[in-house]
Amino acid sequence: MSFDKVAIKRNKSRWAGIFGQQRTMSNGRLVGTAFTLFLAITLVFSCIFYLPAFFDYRTAFQLKPQDIEDRRFAELEALKPKRTYFRAGQGLRTVYKFPSGAKAELVYYKCKPVPILEVFRCDPQEVERQRLRRTNGQHRIRINQSGFYGVQVITSAEDYDVIWQRTY
Repeated sequence: MSFDKVAIKRNKSRWAGIFGQQRTMSNGRLVGTAFTLFLAITLVFSCIFYLPAFFDYRTAFQLKPQDIEDRRFAELEALKPKRTYFRAGQGLRTVYKFPSGAKAELVYYKCKPVPILEVFRCDPQEVERQRLRRTNGQHRIRINQSGFYGVQVITSAEDYDVIWQRTY
């Protein structure tokens, strides 16, 4: 039993020699660490919105576009953000399906440019308003100016599918 205690004590002294004295977490270090972690998480979260504008993941991973009838695709699209960053020259394609007899309108909007903060809040500026005459189809617009864009649906229908995606 005494042999184990000696081995443990010797091992601890070696670690102290390698890494130095064990330091306590002071309030200054604690606040600095918390601030650094908060800043890192905020920057990573912000990058999620900018990354698709510069990296075409569908081509890179050889994903094929799916039809709006595929519910799995619609459920995945529901996880996408309400707005995202687009570069000038890219397109925004909206595929829609409404019940028969429903009246609908798509409003494309651009957020007022405020770097990094536009990820968290958006002051929308209307870009285009498109009244839909058919109950299913698609509509495209070309982005002329880089920034955060989104689509708002104005309709009387309760059950509908609208999928919007970037075109390169």
